[in-house]
Amino acid sequence: IGGNTSNNSNSSTNSNSNQQEVAKEESIKVTARTLYAEYEANEIQADEKYKNKLLEVSGTIANIGKDILDDPYIALKTDNIIGSVQCMLADSEQSKAAQLQKGASIVLEGKNSGKLGNIILRNCIIK
Repeated sequence: IGGNTSNNSNSSTNSNSNQQEVAKEESIKVTARTLYAEYEANEIQADEKYKNKLLEVSGTIANIGKDILDDPYIALKTDNIIGSVQCMLADSEQSKAAQLQKGASIVLEGKNSGKLGNIILRNCIIK
């Protein structure tokens, strides 16, 4: 029985490590300006490339605030006057966000939900 238990533990460990590898997908590095420009040029193509993927987005902070549900976000500047890359922050990042200022350079990582007016990244962490 002890041998079976350790074998079961090993297979559990193996499947857990496989799941962790999937969960720790490689992030796609892109600037906020490039990401927004690609969505403006061809939203379907950009969705195929970026939607539901983990992105590491670098850029300049345009705005730091909370949405209508009181969820904190950081918006990054793009070449579009009204459009931005809006990074909805993970709860753990709120105190870090409180220390930031508009105009600062930043790198954020989050899951891309696609373009809904702005490009929305969810569960973002500040790198």
